[in-house]
Amino acid sequence: MSGRPLAQGVIARALVPSEVDFAALLDRIASLRHEALVSTSGTHPNDPVDVYHDRVREAVMASLPAGAKARCHRLLALELERLDPTRGDSRDAEALLRHWEEAGERALAQRYAVIAADRAHEALAFERAARLYATALRLEPANPAAEHAVRCKLAEALANAGRGYDAAGEYAWLAERAFGLERVALERAAAEQLLRSGHVEAGIQAMSVVLSRLRMGRPKSRLLAIASLLILRARVRRSGFRHRPFGAAAPSPRELARLDAGWMAATCLTMFDSVRSAELQLSTTLRALRTGAPLQVLRAHTAEALYLALAGRTEKARVERCFTAAAAIAQDLADPVARGWVALSRGASAFFLGEWSESEGACATAEAIFDEVPGTSFELASARAFLVWAAMMRGRFAVLGRVPGYVAEAEGRGDLYAATYQMTSFSNVAWLARDDAAEARRMLALAERRWPSKHFDVPRYSNMIAGAHIELYEGRGLEAHARIERDWAPLRFGVAFRGQITRFGMRFVRGISALAAYDEGRKRAFLDDARACARRIAAEHVAWGECFAALLASGVLVREGRTERAVVELERAEARATATGMLLHRAVARYRRGELVGGDTGRALREEALGFMAGERIQNPARMLAMLSPGASGAR
Repeated sequence: MSGRPLAQGVIARALVPSEVDFAALLDRIASLRHEALVSTSGTHPNDPVDVYHDRVREAVMASLPAGAKARCHRLLALELERLDPTRGDSRDAEALLRHWEEAGERALAQRYAVIAADRAHEALAFERAARLYATALRLEPANPAAEHAVRCKLAEALANAGRGYDAAGEYAWLAERAFGLERVALERAAAEQLLRSGHVEAGIQAMSVVLSRLRMGRPKSRLLAIASLLILRARVRRSGFRHRPFGAAAPSPRELARLDAGWMAATCLTMFDSVRSAELQLSTTLRALRTGAPLQVLRAHTAEALYLALAGRTEKARVERCFTAAAAIAQDLADPVARGWVALSRGASAFFLGEWSESEGACATAEAIFDEVPGTSFELASARAFLVWAAMMRGRFAVLGRVPGYVAEAEGRGDLYAATYQMTSFSNVAWLARDDAAEARRMLALAERRWPSKHFDVPRYSNMIAGAHIELYEGRGLEAHARIERDWAPLRFGVAFRGQITRFGMRFVRGISALAAYDEGRKRAFLDDARACARRIAAEHVAWGECFAALLASGVLVREGRTERAVVELERAEARATATGMLLHRAVARYRRGELVGGDTGRALREEALGFMAGERIQNPARMLAMLSPGASGAR
């Protein structure tokens, strides 16, 4: 009667008077099954039975008076409760919820809604648990204490399901009714869920309130913030990462709240307020070393490794020392979140250092860990982003093929961070690989509306890269260069330019755009721009960067009619790409060299490059080549 299969014996005992012949009724059910009007899984009285056609169910239900329906639901609920009371965990709590609600017994229905939700949560079915807790709230808990308990569970279930915005709302409701450190903890949880799910402006505002309550205010000006950064950086360097012995003394509740709030804000603000993020990371590192709490010290080591890796290969040795210490702590903790965080940090650091294979492997490990840990959607999304970017640098487009699925999954649960993070930067190439520039452009426009570039440095960088790639892919060099110029000045003097990998990325895409713009506009200034970009990348003497520099230099030389020198640069680009595992860029260099040398050798080089692209399922190789190294067809 409820629309859910029930045992034939339950139906018979619950809905018919005791004098009715059960055997005759079961014969009738068998007849209905034979006529394809009901379905059962067998002939035993306790096998499930359900109406086969919804129209039959609807007709029968519509013919019953309201009072009769309520009586049927009550009898079914009573019969289900009567079944073997010693096996309480086997009762169908969700069915009881529905029957008691339809019978008009809201208090009993509410009780079973909580029981069903608790069981779903224990089974890691968080979406279902959240739905059932919400049902329990709709059925009006008996008192404020009961409502508070259900809302706590609902908030946790929503957070574990990756529905950060909805979880934040529940935590905010709870915070309004709490006091002291409990209120701060709930406000922090709300702010964290907003930031983790990409609701940035609301999250920053909520997080600022939390930090203010904990007396962790920010400097009053950017100049003071930079001065604070320099002082904190010197203190961290001087500390040598010496920390209080583990287990010497537990941090006070307020100090623990500061540590949790500091790490949360520093991590979630990385993309949106890098100065504040860096300041919080350093001050929280010093707090963690003072407390000696193992997980906090582990976070301090990984945060330092990420900071150092951004500077490039010159800090490689110090990065490795940080990870050696962090990995040892993670092993002692035997905590999957700790292991996952070390893997993610190692993967991100390897990406910054240009170690693409190591980055992809570590990020794949982090993805596998966080995919099994509830409430880590932010970490999972970050692992997937770095995994995709490393794969792009390696030319592994099969991995990029996952991006649309990642976006759809995140959109389905309202996770703007996980979805938007995959719409721009190198991830946007996933749609270009499918030769779907229109969808790539739509994804970029959506990301720009969600995270306005004028507010945030890292999204500005990511959007600029994606926008230039799209214009280059579609053969609009002047538009690509104009896009670069629009955002260049604020990025050139912003935090994005301080990272070696982002600095190389900006100069490479600017140089490529300048070459394509020259082919359209024939202005010498464009060639000078591309040459300057190549020289500045090459001056840092990093192998994978030298691949970029050589590709740019060859483009300039071809357009100046210096073909032999251009071939030498392309050979250098190919060698650097091979040494660093950049197989797509290797194919690009070989294809362009094949164009220049001609003959059978040239044809073999071009065919090999096209074969690689076909193997990676790149739908329009010519456009992909133009995006990464504009051809010489327009050269004089």
